[in-house]
Amino acid sequence: MTPVVLLAVFCACMTVLAAVRLAIVDRREPTDVGSTAVAAGVTLFVLAWLGFQQRSGSVSSDRRLPPLE
Repeated sequence: MTPVVLLAVFCACMTVLAAVRLAIVDRREPTDVGSTAVAAGVTLFVLAWLGFQQRSGSVSSDRRLPPLE
């Protein structure tokens, strides 16, 4: 797995947790709504980034650095 995929999974989990917390709380604070929106926005951004990388063919888990001379 590439770091971008791991970031996407992490962001998606945080968005789900924030949305569930927002759904079960009786009194919603503006901060909770804002943090859920930020988590969702970051997740969408990372997924778009991953999509662009896959489209360009630059996502590869077996990329290796060139040897140092």
